[in-house]
Amino acid sequence: MKLINSLKTLYSEYPRQYWLMITGIVLSTAGGSMIWPFLVIYASSKLNMPLSRVAALISIHAGTGLIFSLIAGTLADKVGCKVVMNFSPNYGLVPMNRDFLTESFLAESLHQHCATF
Repeated sequence: MKLINSLKTLYSEYPRQYWLMITGIVLSTAGGSMIWPFLVIYASSKLNMPLSRVAALISIHAGTGLIFSLIAGTLADKVGCKVVMNFSPNYGLVPMNRDFLTESFLAESLHQHCATF
């Protein structure tokens, strides 16, 4: 009973838009994370890539996301959220660079794999 009352109190402290945004973030994160096991299966079986290379790609992607989120958080504290959101990894040039590096690694692996045939 105490837990339910504390959750009701917490819910009433924030506006409805806040909880809508939190729900969207949770759903987006859950959906985005559910694709990784299927990507591993696809890359290892259909593209005949070794699991070590697939794991390296996923680790590079996750690591760069972590690094850029730490940088964005520090910048948001210093210059403001709106500036950071305009150049955010989700919207700006950073994801193109990050994804370009990941995709170029994948393209190089595919090129090496195809050259062996």
